[in-house]
Amino acid sequence: MEVDLYEEMLPVAVEAIARSGFGMSKEHLQKNGEELIMAFKAIFMNMDGGSTAMQRARFILPYIIPPWLIGWLPLTPMVRRKRAIEILRGKVEWVILERIKQGPVENNMRDLLDSLLSLTQLDSENSHMRKDELLSHCMTFLSAGSSTTISLMSTVLSQLALHPRCAEKLRKELLEAFPSGLESSEDVEKVDQLSYLDAVYRECIRMYPPVPVSPRVANKDTSVGNYRFPKGSYIVLPIAAIQVKKSLWGPDADLFRPERWLKSPSGGATSPFAFIPFIYGPRSCIGSRFAILETKTVVAHVMLSGLRLSIAPASEFRQFTFVSSYSGLNVRITGAGVRQ
Repeated sequence: MEVDLYEEMLPVAVEAIARSGFGMSKEHLQKNGEELIMAFKAIFMNMDGGSTAMQRARFILPYIIPPWLIGWLPLTPMVRRKRAIEILRGKVEWVILERIKQGPVENNMRDLLDSLLSLTQLDSENSHMRKDELLSHCMTFLSAGSSTTISLMSTVLSQLALHPRCAEKLRKELLEAFPSGLESSEDVEKVDQLSYLDAVYRECIRMYPPVPVSPRVANKDTSVGNYRFPKGSYIVLPIAAIQVKKSLWGPDADLFRPERWLKSPSGGATSPFAFIPFIYGPRSCIGSRFAILETKTVVAHVMLSGLRLSIAPASEFRQFTFVSSYSGLNVRITGAGVRQ
């Protein structure tokens, strides 16, 4: 059986953040999940279609036109994405209103939405967060909490498909730790402690970080080393380039070698800032732990199922946009019970 790996991972990530972050029930997702997933596809997939000129325009426009204006341009992809965002906003607003009707559960934070609502007094001027801010934060968590994990899961599984030796070594580690598979939440916690799984995960996001570049704007005149940046300067941090730079990682920087992480917690890098897939410091990704555990759990399930993955012949795929998305990431799945 042959599937588009990125497309297969999309509903997995969407359901995970929808249920764990916003308490959407399985029944609700069965009824409304398809529309939710189609909206995500419109936003995060097929962004490489169209002419070369259109692809270049989508990349360059954010540098020369205010972001709020880009969404109003009459370009077909922009119109499609705007409609999809409106669908997502409507779904999230409905969930918020339903949760407000239910009221808080005393001394119990059920999920992310409860935490955000605890900061929001909708009828009070003393609220830490306004209603529109609450909705915007929920939209951010829903989109960011799924787009990056789709990328992470696709990256790890595709690299295991490309490197069967690593896949079998990982499968052996998982079978020794969980001979009967993942059966409880305690097992899921143990997944995060497996050394080779962690090494594979780190090597994947070193070579293919979920956010290849990170833009920043200097809010004051500042200097970094010998470089000076006037206030308002637009700066792009090239994460993907830094994490394969041979002067930081050594001559094998461009090779997939999970074992480097077994030898050293730094992977052998000469600088603590050579590995920054989730950025660093107070601006680092607040959902990184969720993404890491979700990715490791999904990968563990796939490997323990006995399925074998390999990249489909003549498959061509590429990484694009500020959040790593993939086009044409086709894998062949074999194993007991798989329809060929």
